[in-house]
Amino acid sequence: MMHLQEQKRTAHHEAGHAVIRLANGLDFHTLTIIPDTDSIGRVRWSTVMDYDVETKRERRAIARSFIIALYAGFEAERQYDPAADATLSANDDDAAFEISQTCGVLPRTASYVGDDVHIRYLNRLRAEARKLVRIEWPKIVYLAEALLAGSGTMTRAEVEALLACRFPVGQRDA
Repeated sequence: MMHLQEQKRTAHHEAGHAVIRLANGLDFHTLTIIPDTDSIGRVRWSTVMDYDVETKRERRAIARSFIIALYAGFEAERQYDPAADATLSANDDDAAFEISQTCGVLPRTASYVGDDVHIRYLNRLRAEARKLVRIEWPKIVYLAEALLAGSGTMTRAEVEALLACRFPVGQRDA
């Protein structure tokens, strides 16, 4: 059983993924803060390859949004708790790196995947995630609180309905 503080960090982490995915026009299926054998919470979504696109440029744009949403989980957790342990987001970091490699999301000046230029680029995407988390922070907090107060699991439709009631289209602040 998780301690309350760990549940709150997890709720903010997973809410960060979900809210930034929606802000970037990406889908997801479910969001949960109920631990299982693989994680203490997760957002289930389609893969980058599941999106129907016509060009490599479109695929890279979707992959870039995926990477930002992956980084947004820890950035939201860190916004909630500045002492959050970064090693707990290693799976998100690994997935972001893999998407970058698979979909060619790296600068043209990179000599190879994983070089300093590529890593600096990924750090810029992490900074973009941090910025989006700050912008969407009221939604992330609201969703995290709803997860903690409810069953701990929500579908995309439930998340969208919850956020639409509290944050009408075009409204960012509480």
